[in-house]
Amino acid sequence: MSRRSFLFNFIPIKKVGLEIGVWQGAFTKQIIKSAKPSQLHLVDPWIFERGMKKYFDGQEDLDKMYGVIYKRFENRSNIFVHRCTSIEFSHNVIDEFFDWIYIDGNHSFDGVYSDLVNFYPKVKKNGLIIGDDYGGKSKGVKKAVDQFCDERSIKFNQRKKQFWFEVKYDL
Repeated sequence: MSRRSFLFNFIPIKKVGLEIGVWQGAFTKQIIKSAKPSQLHLVDPWIFERGMKKYFDGQEDLDKMYGVIYKRFENRSNIFVHRCTSIEFSHNVIDEFFDWIYIDGNHSFDGVYSDLVNFYPKVKKNGLIIGDDYGGKSKGVKKAVDQFCDERSIKFNQRKKQFWFEVKYDL
């Protein structure tokens, strides 16, 4: 059981979900097994950046990782792999499309804040926004979540470095 397993107590089953930041797909497997999504969209650019040197030698390693993820899901009619940034993807999705989203992509303040701003309208009313690494090593995550929620008077929950809140449009 991972530190995120408790999230499946409230991620709705057989609904439309989005995972931003797929990496090697470890959490993706848990999502599929536990949430049994009717549709699952996976978004990650798999682009090599300086801070990744401790994990990968270069872009070729990330290209291979993307290939593994794509191959794993290419024959699944309900799973869609999108190799792009979350910002690029957000421009191609209608509002109130997702029942829930999970944010675990770019951990900078700008990256997380952008995901929250861009995807809040993409989640159905009473849907969930969930994310990783709140209060972890990446200080940008906590700062972005705190600022976004404070600006909108959103009360959020956090546990084991996960955060989540319900989407409300009548604020």
